[in-house]
Amino acid sequence: MNHILETFKIKSGEERISALLVGLMLITAAGGTIGGIATEALFFARFGVEFLPNMYVILGLFTFVTSMAITIIMGRFSKQKLFIALPLIIGFALIAERVILLLNVKWFFAAMWLGMNVVNGLQGLFTWGLASAACDTRQSKRLFPLFSAGGILGTVLGGLLTQPLARWLHSENLLLVWAGTLFIAFLLSRAIIGRSVIAIGSSSRTKQPSIFVEMQRGYKFVRQSSIMQWVSYSAILFSVCYFSLALPFSRGATTQFPDADQLAGFLGLFQSITTIVALIASLFFANRLFARFGIMPMLLLFPIIYFVGFGILSLSAPFTILVSVRFMQMMWMQGIAGTAWQALFNVVPFEQRDQVRTFISGVPEQAGTFIAGLILVVGEQALNPQQLYLIGLAAAALLVYILWRASRAYANALVEALRAGQPQMFVSEEEPFGGFHTDAATVSAAIKGMNDLDKTTRLVSIEILGSLSIPEVTNNLVTALADDDALIRSAALRGLTHARASSALLDIAASLSDPEPDVRLQAVDSLRQLARYPRGVSAHIEPLLVDQDPLVRARSAQTLLGFGGHPKAKNILHEMAASTDLISRTHALNALAECRDESAFELGLSALDDANPVIRKTAPRLLVSINPQRALEPIIHHLNDDDSHVRKALAEALGNIGLPALDSLLAALTNPSYEDSALMALEFLPAQKASQQIRTHALNTARSALHYHQLALGLAQKFGRALSGDGRNQLLIESLHDKAHRSGLNSLRAVGLLKGRQAVGIAIENLRSRESAQRANALEVLESIGEVEIIRPLLALWESGESSSVSLPDQWLLELLHDPYSWLRACAVLVAAGSEDEKIISALKSLSKSDPDSIVRDIADKVFSGDRSMDTLATIPLMERILFLRRVPIFADLSPADLKQVAVITTEAVFADGDVLAHQGEFGDEMFIVVSGEVNVLIASEDQKEARQIAKRSVGDYVGEMSIISREPRIATLEASGQVRALCVDRKQFEGILRERPEIGMALMRTLCQRLKEASLQKTN
Repeated sequence: MNHILETFKIKSGEERISALLVGLMLITAAGGTIGGIATEALFFARFGVEFLPNMYVILGLFTFVTSMAITIIMGRFSKQKLFIALPLIIGFALIAERVILLLNVKWFFAAMWLGMNVVNGLQGLFTWGLASAACDTRQSKRLFPLFSAGGILGTVLGGLLTQPLARWLHSENLLLVWAGTLFIAFLLSRAIIGRSVIAIGSSSRTKQPSIFVEMQRGYKFVRQSSIMQWVSYSAILFSVCYFSLALPFSRGATTQFPDADQLAGFLGLFQSITTIVALIASLFFANRLFARFGIMPMLLLFPIIYFVGFGILSLSAPFTILVSVRFMQMMWMQGIAGTAWQALFNVVPFEQRDQVRTFISGVPEQAGTFIAGLILVVGEQALNPQQLYLIGLAAAALLVYILWRASRAYANALVEALRAGQPQMFVSEEEPFGGFHTDAATVSAAIKGMNDLDKTTRLVSIEILGSLSIPEVTNNLVTALADDDALIRSAALRGLTHARASSALLDIAASLSDPEPDVRLQAVDSLRQLARYPRGVSAHIEPLLVDQDPLVRARSAQTLLGFGGHPKAKNILHEMAASTDLISRTHALNALAECRDESAFELGLSALDDANPVIRKTAPRLLVSINPQRALEPIIHHLNDDDSHVRKALAEALGNIGLPALDSLLAALTNPSYEDSALMALEFLPAQKASQQIRTHALNTARSALHYHQLALGLAQKFGRALSGDGRNQLLIESLHDKAHRSGLNSLRAVGLLKGRQAVGIAIENLRSRESAQRANALEVLESIGEVEIIRPLLALWESGESSSVSLPDQWLLELLHDPYSWLRACAVLVAAGSEDEKIISALKSLSKSDPDSIVRDIADKVFSGDRSMDTLATIPLMERILFLRRVPIFADLSPADLKQVAVITTEAVFADGDVLAHQGEFGDEMFIVVSGEVNVLIASEDQKEARQIAKRSVGDYVGEMSIISREPRIATLEASGQVRALCVDRKQFEGILRERPEIGMALMRTLCQRLKEASLQKTN
């Protein structure tokens, strides 16, 4: 089973959604094929194939109008509801068609034929719309070819089943078969919707452009692009040629099989055979043809097939020859030319590609359909069949010329793309089950680009050739190893590695002495991957064990240990891991993890407790690589790390341990300090194996969230506007709200482990949005997931509106003083200051002596002893800092728990009147947040003896941040005006805050913008 999943590129957790989507594609394609063939057979046999030219004229206009209507509908209705409703609507419409056929109204066959073309488009809309909603970008690249294969298989099966079904049920009743497949599609759509995130929609309030606007933008690009102008002309003539052959084929088939059931059987068999052969051509021949001859020659061969076919038919047109020509046309179009045609659009920049496609499919292609209809309408009346074939012959000849001109423009476009640094156009979309189309013309252009004077062009050319794995370009890549630019030399080494160019080992080894460390590093990696006989290569790598660059040293040692026992390399890594240099330690620990050196396990344990989060982040992977079972317990005990990146590394390491870590993680869920990281780790494990325990945890956590939510509401109503002046009551209320939301989110994360993981993840992300519409969409998605007992009560945490009166427990404060969460106990202690309740006083005494949290013990001791000096900053540093930081603008968006982390890393400083906090021109490594007093901001220019004041900062403002952000000398002097008390944050700590809390960065940018405005106004004045 695993081998099958690997073949189809299905990762763990994607099995169900992949099966549903493949099933959807297969069933809709099969039903569409059966019903479409039946509709055509009924139209040809009952209405008359002689009316086809008129229908082509109508079809061109009808397709354009319906495209507009569908676009309007898509913009006005929920995609979730639309994708569910479409299969049902179409299914009932097909049943209605079958009922109307009982009336034997002749014109209705024409309406059915037009409707069939619309329905085929609608089927593609909801099937691929669902696929896009259920898959992210990376999944799309892997799984869309599989879904396409499901559709192809459905087309083949539908064609093969048409003949026996038509004999058994008759053509009219095949409409009911089509409707039945759509009802099955409806059930599959509901299952897929439940696991996707369609209701969230776009997070942007920008209005999506209409199809008219898209076409207009596409037209503007086409006007400026030589290659796209020729493509537009060819789109018109391709439509003319297609319908010029479709008409005589349809007429010949109807003459040969006058009975509708027999005609449907023939058309179904013909389509199945054509599709099978086209699929074989696409999988086994297309790539070889593109690599050998190029995309444009293979596309040019398509009109030549038309030309030869029309030439033969103009001389003699028996049905067998007509079928043969039609078979060649459809096989080449589906198997070869269709892919080549889509590859042409790679010359269009990605952001404009869809617009150009929209224009060409909406205008030139439909114009071609309209023109083909007019030609055939006139030709049917004034010309004989042979003369009509001559018109097709002329159109094919003109199409050959246009595509020849397009091929020349294509070559120029390739060169321009190289110079513009756009390598994405040189590789088209991924083929089913792996592989990429390689175009001979792009290879030729890239080889020429390697000799270009422009460095960017050479680099892009090297990257393209290196990604194609073509042995013929090895010599070109070796030549690039002597390029003056280090980036190009590195790219050439990567290309040789990708191409498995073992013949170039000596040339790669020569790059080990390159003056640039990046090139030496890449040379080591290339030799490690290509060397078949490590002993000879080791001699070349050993000198790099003393390389000046720590990453080169570590990677060289890692490579040598990978080749076999190498004591010197091992000692080098252990020495680097024990050094004081952060970079050396990091690279050494990562290299030891790759080598799985058992003697490094103690180093990993030590790294888990290192003061630097960068080192702590390397430890979990090292420990698990050496001994997963032994690593389990220490990793679990560090799940409460303060750094989010370290916690993520711990979770991933537990995921690598696999199923043996499941029981330990379930136990960790019950520890509040481990809960967040444990839930993260469970995302990497088969959580379904512990569904009952996880669901129970989700339910209990949801109840806890609602409990804290009710307490917060009750306290807000109790205190109202009578909140204490220093903000202690408000801090407790905000902390309760924050705890309720965190518990609620954790409950939802636990639910997501069991069902709708992607939907829950996106919903949680949108619940954090400031936009009420986004939160409302998230709540709608959560309601659709199920687990009503858990999710529905939680929605109250995010729903807006007035809350009803909430009654508080009589002993609410006593309850909070004994809460399991230390932060809430600390906040409750602050609120309890001055209480005369004996139970409260007894609880404070107990907390001051025995609480496991030092912060709670310290605050409780101060409060219990009645120390009124606690109102000064120095008495209760941490809690008073938190109360103060809540009023600082850049920290306004942080939760109380996050404020605690900021308060911990700040230090207090006091400056007398006139003291200088920082001098202009010096390199600063800390910023200051003004707690009391004022700070003058002074600037002195070179021609000024005295500095002039440009600003004054007061309580809640921060100064000195520019220097630690830019790492440049301070641009102003900061001087105390009166006594100033400030909180200080050094550069490393501030950078850590920005990494952990991006919202602080946004607030900082808003303040910087305001100060730039102030400076600009002062300069103007």
